Amino acid sequence: MARAAVRCTSIFTKTPISSVLPFRGVTASSVCSFMCNVKSLNVMPLVDKSSCRLPNHPHASTAIFTAGYFSSHNPTISPDPLVDKIQSAKTVDELFHLIGTRKAKLSENHISQAFFVLIALRQGAENQDKFADMVVSRPEFTSLCDLAENRVSSFEDVMLVNVLYCAFKLLKTPSHSLIRELRNEALVRVNSLHTPQLSKVAVCLADLGEKKGKAMGQLVEAVSNSLGKTKHLRELSTFMKECNVLMSNELKSRVLVKLRELVDPNCENIHDATASDFRKVFMSIDKFTDDYDSVLHKCTNFMWKYLEEVSTRELCVLLSCVDHLQYKNNYLANHLKDLLQSQLLSIKDPVDMALTTELLAFDAPAHVKFQLEANALRLVDDLPLGALGNLCTGLRRMGYISRTPLHDKLNDLTRFDSPELTLETLLPMVEYYTHLPWMTEETWDRLKQEIYKMTMEQINPANFLRGFYILSLIPTFRANEGIFKRAMCMLPQLHTTGTNSLFRAMKRIVEKSEKTGKVADVCLNAVNAAQDRAMKFLHKNTSPNFLIGLLTSILEEGGDMELVDALFKQLTSNINKIEPHHAVECARSLYKTRYLSKELMDRIVEVTMPNIHKVTPMQVLYLISPFCSLNYQPSNSDKFFKACTDRVIPFMENLPCGFLVDMAHLMSYNQLFPEEMLRHIFSLEFLTKLDEELEDLPDRAEMYRKRLMYLNRTVALECPELQVPWFHEEYCQDMLKNRNVFYHPDVQDVQKNLVEVLGGAQFLRSFVTTPYYYDITFECVLDENETLLPCADYGSVLTKGSGLSGTVLSDLMQWDTQRKQLPEGAQRVAIDYMFSSAYCVNTGHTLGMSIMKKRQLELLGYQYIQIPFFEWKSLALTERVEKEEYLRLKIFSLDQEYLHVSSSPIGMQHDDVNQGFIFAPFLLGKRRTVEDNLALRALQSYDRLS
Repeated sequence: MARAAVRCTSIFTKTPISSVLPFRGVTASSVCSFMCNVKSLNVMPLVDKSSCRLPNHPHASTAIFTAGYFSSHNPTISPDPLVDKIQSAKTVDELFHLIGTRKAKLSENHISQAFFVLIALRQGAENQDKFADMVVSRPEFTSLCDLAENRVSSFEDVMLVNVLYCAFKLLKTPSHSLIRELRNEALVRVNSLHTPQLSKVAVCLADLGEKKGKAMGQLVEAVSNSLGKTKHLRELSTFMKECNVLMSNELKSRVLVKLRELVDPNCENIHDATASDFRKVFMSIDKFTDDYDSVLHKCTNFMWKYLEEVSTRELCVLLSCVDHLQYKNNYLANHLKDLLQSQLLSIKDPVDMALTTELLAFDAPAHVKFQLEANALRLVDDLPLGALGNLCTGLRRMGYISRTPLHDKLNDLTRFDSPELTLETLLPMVEYYTHLPWMTEETWDRLKQEIYKMTMEQINPANFLRGFYILSLIPTFRANEGIFKRAMCMLPQLHTTGTNSLFRAMKRIVEKSEKTGKVADVCLNAVNAAQDRAMKFLHKNTSPNFLIGLLTSILEEGGDMELVDALFKQLTSNINKIEPHHAVECARSLYKTRYLSKELMDRIVEVTMPNIHKVTPMQVLYLISPFCSLNYQPSNSDKFFKACTDRVIPFMENLPCGFLVDMAHLMSYNQLFPEEMLRHIFSLEFLTKLDEELEDLPDRAEMYRKRLMYLNRTVALECPELQVPWFHEEYCQDMLKNRNVFYHPDVQDVQKNLVEVLGGAQFLRSFVTTPYYYDITFECVLDENETLLPCADYGSVLTKGSGLSGTVLSDLMQWDTQRKQLPEGAQRVAIDYMFSSAYCVNTGHTLGMSIMKKRQLELLGYQYIQIPFFEWKSLALTERVEKEEYLRLKIFSLDQEYLHVSSSPIGMQHDDVNQGFIFAPFLLGKRRTVEDNLALRALQSYDRLS
């Protein structure tokens, strides 16, 4: 029996027990007793997997160590009976009783074991933070800390580092004397520590806020010297996560080589790695290389088997890393989401609740959103203020805007006198509150006063900038000389990104203030100074990565068109530096801003065509969007669009239905109709699947139904050979019943002059719905001799009665059989007033959607006339007589080439003159929007992809 026991292995070292016993000739009973003591150590996972603070982003400092990490570096097990009793303690009271009655006999080993047991008990507690607070408040713990502090120099290296780690997890106070003494002693010995101990010290220094300090620099030097001795992914991943800030490029390259070696399937220690080790690689890999997909694929393959056992907190961190890195592995992302959804019912930690809400809310099905709401209501009372931002971000993504008791609890939770409530936490909270229509002015005033006070107290430029940005979001905040002067003092300390953010925030505040009164010159001068500095910085930057990243951040905040214009011009001037991996984001930004840059779009085609296999099918939609929506045909457009279509078609069965509808709809702008895709979309199976998808996306359902209607209309009119029926008649009639008409002043002006030109109101119909349900601003009827006919004599969809039943007749111009048919040779004339939303933002180039509308109305027999806003409001048409003559020529003249209106008060040029000229609304800093509901309805199909 003794021999059998001696041949057993230790759960810590995995070596024969005889090698760890300090004596030989043991009896069978003593061996069995020792084995029982070893078995009792199973209660010591020793380190809390979720005790660390969870960041708002995947790169904040965390410290998650598994039991294997801690136990594999435990000091040699001793047969000391007191050690056995300490290790077998099941409660804090039992442990502290042992320590209190034997205080004089405690050695360094006893002290270290006591800390280990406290960490193990903390891990098993339901609320670990409350457990730690309870332990620290006990006088016995204070005595234990005093004993440890007095014997710091006597600890062995391994004991010293482990006690430092445990003590910090319990105390959470960097200024505590024990923490300081242990830290200093560890730094003195840093060059003699092995890699496992160095990795723990790195975690402790990071948690102490010393990632950029001198102490971390000493540690990085020690890591560099011992990197070749690193055998486990556990240590290397910790170095990557905690030390990357102070690593040189040369050291980062060495670390990357070592990482590839340790994640290789042939590495003997790869199977000892845990999910936590791979998670730390995900959290830091982008600091070492941009080409990290191959490494992450290997990590995913090894990590997959552990995911079922990973805690909710670690799953959240992993999923946020996958999103942040834009790691192209849908299987991993979907699996992580499924695992999180399966754990929703069992969540008891408020922080886990906030994080799951943030990560799952955006595209979660309805039943998951209900469960997220239930979890929030159940756990929000105990939510730490540091996690309040995560919860608010999730609620905003979920579209949770109706007032509920949860909002009252959030208000009660916001305590401005708490040091935990920082500007970083308040930012997502205010962003969420701006989406709540029922927010009262009193609530905004309370937030405004407190945030203003916190902002003015900031010394750090980044924190001041964050506070200034939050104030710019508050609807009731107005330009204040004090904070603008303070911003001017901070301005010289800001770099490119910060300067741009400050400029946009200043501009937002000034625009709101101008609506209610005069703005002080100090504030206006500050805006101009920030703008000049921002433009200066932009012109110095030539990196496409930086420029595209800055452009993305500007668009996320609403898009200041002066900066957008400067950024696109800077990108164009560095066009040769644009590579294939830049193409998708460039195309997406052009589409979102309606900015026409032919040189940039040609470059996108040039770099994409040979590398189309590197573009995911989902990204193809972003690639084609600017070319279709902005009505631009590159020189090799046929090959480009065919390559994009061929990239998508093989994956149609697995792609979201809404994606295919979007793609086909956009391509229809340019008269591109891939037959295989269209037949797939208009199959009964696809339409059924689309309905099922939209049930889980109620906020997007109406958008996709409209786009399907637009696509159905286009295919029915332009692709009769496909024999796709028009099946949206009832849907359009329902829309028509809820139609609202808003008379914009410009439209009223056009209407008044049209009545004069046509000779009376009976010859003009306003706000007309055509066959196939196009909205046009005005309509008149001309016979073959261009003589006006009274509109009342010829039917319209609006005259079909309240039922609006029936279908389009063979004579598409006859909407009501009770009205007279058009005389032979007569023609309807559609007149549309074109707002700024129908053109590219930097030129008078018409959007593809308006071109398609013109094409299809002409198919329906209309003569289609457009009145651009920049012509109607030009200096050439200031007098009434000039406007009437302009309209007369538009309607009755066959050749309209001489209708060129060269004089314009807003400086807008035609397409063939100075394409890069910016409209005056941008020069004045006013964002261009759809001016009225009519234009908004007419442009439904050109809403942004979300």
